[in-house]
Amino acid sequence: GQGIYSEPVSDRNQSLDDAQFFYAKVGALILLRVLPFRETAWRHIVFNTRTKEAVRIDAIAGSCVELPEDHGIIFPGGYALSTGEVKTYDLGGVDGAVFTRVLRADNGEDMLYVFYDAKSSRRVLLPYNLIDKEVRTPIVAHGWTLFDDGRLVAFRAETDEPVRLHPMRIWQTPFFSAEEAQKRRATSAHQGSLLWKTGNPEAVRAISDVQTVRRMIASGKPTLRIYEDLITAIDRVLDAYPWLGDPTEARDIKASLVELRATADLVVDEFEKVLALQRSAAAALARAEEQQRALFNDIRLDSFTTIDPFVALMTRLRAQRGHLITLKEERYIDVARLAVLEQQCGERFTEVTTRAGRFLQGPEALLPYQQKHDEVMKRGEEVARAADVVPLVDELVIATGGLQLLTEVTGQLKIDDANARTAILEAIAAMLGTLNRARAVLDQKRKALLQKEGASEFAAQMRLFGSAVESALSLCDTPERCDQELARLLVSVEELEGRFAEFDGFVDQIGHKREEVFEALSSRKQQLLEERNRRAQSLLSSAERILDGVKRRALAMKDVEELNAAFAADPMIEKARALSSELAALGDAMKAEEVLARLKAAREDATRVLRDRADIYKDGGDVIQLGQHRFAVNKQSFDLTMLVRDDREARPQLVLHLTGTEFFEVVIDDVLESLRDLWDATLVSEDAHVARVEYLAATILFAALDGRDGAVGLDTLEQARQREGGLQQIVSDVARARYDEGYDKGVHDVDAARILDALLVLRRQAGRLAHAPSARALAALFWAHTPDADRSTTTARVRGAARLLQRFPDAASTRAQVTALAAELRAALVAHLPRDLIVDDDDAQAAARALLEEVGTGPGEPEFVVSSDAQAIVDELWSTLDKAAERAAFDDEQAALASRPADRLALALAWAQAVPGAAAPGSAVARAAPAVLEAAVHVVTRGRLRRAPAAAQSNIVLEGLFSQHARVVDRRLEVRLDDLLPRLRRFVSERVPRFLRLKARRAELIEERRRALRIAEFQPKVLASFVRNRLINEVYLPLVGNNLAKQMGAAGNKKRADLMGLLLLVSPPGYGKTTLIEYVAQRLGLFYVKVNGPSLGHSVTSLDPAEAPDATSRQEVEKLNFAFELGNNVLLLIDDIQHTSPELLQKFISLCDGTRRVEGVWRGRSRSYDLRGKRFVICMAGNPY
Repeated sequence: GQGIYSEPVSDRNQSLDDAQFFYAKVGALILLRVLPFRETAWRHIVFNTRTKEAVRIDAIAGSCVELPEDHGIIFPGGYALSTGEVKTYDLGGVDGAVFTRVLRADNGEDMLYVFYDAKSSRRVLLPYNLIDKEVRTPIVAHGWTLFDDGRLVAFRAETDEPVRLHPMRIWQTPFFSAEEAQKRRATSAHQGSLLWKTGNPEAVRAISDVQTVRRMIASGKPTLRIYEDLITAIDRVLDAYPWLGDPTEARDIKASLVELRATADLVVDEFEKVLALQRSAAAALARAEEQQRALFNDIRLDSFTTIDPFVALMTRLRAQRGHLITLKEERYIDVARLAVLEQQCGERFTEVTTRAGRFLQGPEALLPYQQKHDEVMKRGEEVARAADVVPLVDELVIATGGLQLLTEVTGQLKIDDANARTAILEAIAAMLGTLNRARAVLDQKRKALLQKEGASEFAAQMRLFGSAVESALSLCDTPERCDQELARLLVSVEELEGRFAEFDGFVDQIGHKREEVFEALSSRKQQLLEERNRRAQSLLSSAERILDGVKRRALAMKDVEELNAAFAADPMIEKARALSSELAALGDAMKAEEVLARLKAAREDATRVLRDRADIYKDGGDVIQLGQHRFAVNKQSFDLTMLVRDDREARPQLVLHLTGTEFFEVVIDDVLESLRDLWDATLVSEDAHVARVEYLAATILFAALDGRDGAVGLDTLEQARQREGGLQQIVSDVARARYDEGYDKGVHDVDAARILDALLVLRRQAGRLAHAPSARALAALFWAHTPDADRSTTTARVRGAARLLQRFPDAASTRAQVTALAAELRAALVAHLPRDLIVDDDDAQAAARALLEEVGTGPGEPEFVVSSDAQAIVDELWSTLDKAAERAAFDDEQAALASRPADRLALALAWAQAVPGAAAPGSAVARAAPAVLEAAVHVVTRGRLRRAPAAAQSNIVLEGLFSQHARVVDRRLEVRLDDLLPRLRRFVSERVPRFLRLKARRAELIEERRRALRIAEFQPKVLASFVRNRLINEVYLPLVGNNLAKQMGAAGNKKRADLMGLLLLVSPPGYGKTTLIEYVAQRLGLFYVKVNGPSLGHSVTSLDPAEAPDATSRQEVEKLNFAFELGNNVLLLIDDIQHTSPELLQKFISLCDGTRRVEGVWRGRSRSYDLRGKRFVICMAGNPY
């Protein structure tokens, strides 16, 4: 809208709509024909769209012609080119000439334009050259002619009068006739050249286009359009004239054009930036001018009645001046125009300050401020809320700011009288003091109101914030959510601080609340992080176990199709992929990728093994073919185990053994030594005295009796017993869950179900006989020796505990009562029992429970039950004494020992034990041996206790059992309730914990030693990139096979007895020596011990680890001795031997010759290792360079 071209017109009030416009677009030029309003002369203007320039050329009014190839236009008085060049000639009044014809030269570069002026009868000849883009010599003549050889003859009359002689001019031109042009081409000396073949017209066009490029480069006013046209012109030249790249005749102009185009591209990019900056600068300048224009329009000094408009106006003028100064730093801005604007702004500022100084000397200058003060104070007395005080304070602040600004500008006011200036400043200072006092009063009132209003609001806000904290904690289910909620709550805390910032007490409480929130959310985040990490580690452990199983299964598959089918649809593999997805969802992408990578590696390893199994394995994989030799493959995995090894000269010892090798190491551990009696035990559920079927049945019954969580209750067992197969199903489910107790389905679960059924039958029939004979005997002995004075109180206490036990058998208070009674019973029986009869806590607990049932069965004097077995022993004892007439003597002895109850019981126990021993084997008395203590107590307590004989069945004989044990004779097992339950109670409480402790300690020691020996590091692992190609198959493996046949012997009858040798591999680094040896070790199933030569160094010369100079070399020496200690199925590789000492390598000479011996040190002891006949391979690898 700022225009491109302007000219004065006659009528200055006209608009563009009043004039007449005609235009024509000719290439890059726009020709305009304009007739302004109320004018008669047409104006002709040529606008160049590339240079954005307009030139008035009235000479085109008569005629003009478009030049070829978008060069521009030509007219009788000159020409105008699209490059911006305009040339006019003063040819003496021929501007009205019209175009008649144009001649083209055969060379293609010259054009002759002929115009005719009918008014003066003159011709205007304009020869235009397409290469130079110019009219060389305009010719004005009255007549002209052109000959075949290109000579042009023109004549011109000197005057308008007729004359006989006319001056003639002869011009040599390139405008030949067609015949003359053909003749000249035929005799040209340039025949056969590139330009000759190209043709003069095309060469001319090429030169013309190149010249156009040159003129564009030389343009004095570069614009974006010119550079874009330059790029277009260069592209046109490069596309149209490929022969410009000829280095001889064209001098490789193409290379220069390509380089020029690249530069033009860069210039265009920069030009766009510059244009953007220029437009931005122009827009900023225009905005500044508009702002200043609007500001000047607001200056009406005569209408100002207060000082405020003066102050506001001075502020705006000063800000405008600062803005103008800031604009000077902007690039491409019109600095001169800015200087003019700044000068204008300064002049107006001076004018305003002068008038403001005169105004301030008047008496009413500060009256508005006093009025504002009075108004605000009056309104302040009426407010009742703190929020209503804030607007009043803001008004005072605005007024104070105006006075402060007035103070600042007072020094700039044009006041010549110093006294007047001083008076003004004093008046302003006084008014400032008045406003400050008013603001202080309002602030005090606001604080008082806030203190009154804030307490209740603060309490409500804190309750609301507490609820928000609780809600946030409940929503925090991920660490990221914790961060989000913490950020949200801290923002709320900041808002509270901002709202109650004026109350110190509230701010302290908010600070404490912030700390509480931060600690709570941080703790929750840490908890979630720990849970996520534990979950990720658990998933990774599960994935590792699955991958180990997948790898073993994959290696055992028969063919590739089976392998592919497994990896496509196997549930375990899908489970591993699902675990990887879960790990990724937890944010642990590294572990997720590790699982997938190991899964892929397992598949590739299995594929490689299948390929090897088809190519080099024989006899179903038991033998591998390496060249001409076959070798046995060790399929036993290398793992550490613990076993008992008998020593003929000493006691058996526990040793650690590495399977597949000859590595044995004695275990010395105090915990295991204390459990020596369990070394040979293999199951927690069985020993020489307890069959696992008894253990299974008894533990199910114990769990039901004790009411353990998750156990099957007694009622459920009784109901299942009524259904066919009911107990069998329960026992099978329990046995299935206890996979480490060694139960065979269909054998032990069936027998255990029968035993459990027998126990339930016996327990239901036995009543008080369900307690062990020893427990009932101890209970009876305790009650018999209870003093008569204490009998009533003891009876009440025991019966109360019995009812408590009946109602709440699992309560903690019930257990406490039983424990207290057991302790009392045990303490009381110390004086009544023989020294060899020891009562422990379990015996006391059983006796206490028996006493509760014996005494708590009903009112009155309790009756203690006597089992049929105990009664049979007593009857047999009396019968024996009666036959020998010794019963009176026996009674006398018992009476004499009444003061010594322990000796009395010992004597009775000896008689009771002798009776079953003397009975016939298999008789009822012989089978009653477990009840000897009960029988002895029955004898010594005659007359002191009421007895009730029991006729209940005490045993059941099961026949046709399937399980095997020493207690099962001829598939028969006698189930005695009073024998099995106490025996199994003791087994569960004593033997089972000891076995579990043995098992845990054994596993702990094995794991510790496995880590110390680093067993996993010696498992050969072939690189995933390893490929058994023809070079390995046909060259390397046969060579290795020949060597191994000497070192460890081939399989079958070809095995050598004189084993010896060394496998030495020599090559530059990176050729795969170590990879090949590791592959061979894996395929042969050998324990792979790799010793790093650089870690040994030249300073290690001994096989004693104690003499190694540092920890790294000591570790490598320990590896060497570990390989010797293994002895069998070992491949020892010493890598990079060029870095080791020759003295160290010499120590392996005896190992490589026929003796196959080597001296070493293991765990501080010197050892001599004899490896003759062992599968031991020694290999060394080195780099000679």
